[in-house]
Amino acid sequence: MSFLKINTDNYPTVLFYCSPSLGMLDSCLSVLKALSVKLPNAYFVFLTSKEDVINQIYLDSELIKISEKIFDKVVFRTVSGIFLSANTFSGAKKLNDSFIIKILYNVNFFLSKLKLKFIIKLIQLIFNVLIEIIF
Repeated sequence: MSFLKINTDNYPTVLFYCSPSLGMLDSCLSVLKALSVKLPNAYFVFLTSKEDVINQIYLDSELIKISEKIFDKVVFRTVSGIFLSANTFSGAKKLNDSFIIKILYNVNFFLSKLKLKFIIKLIQLIFNVLIEIIF
């Protein structure tokens, strides 16, 4: 699952790592907006490795509306621990709330309680392949 477009013109890619919460985006939004004006051909990627950041997003907030105009790709970690990408924040929320992701999380949680490490690794490998095929 490739989330970066082919950069044939050698335009820069700006990776914004939003951690620990959306407060980081709130703090840096003015800089990102100025940077997007200064580098109009740059590819902006929003990345978060915390599962709850996507759940914190309120799509009608001004913060997200302005951010939608800046970022070309949203990469995030789901509650099941896998990374997915979407073109918009609304697409990311939709993916994060999908039924399949919730099932994978519940199965993963149940298997971790059994403490069968080999089976857990095998199931996680299968889940990762399935997610890559589906999404």
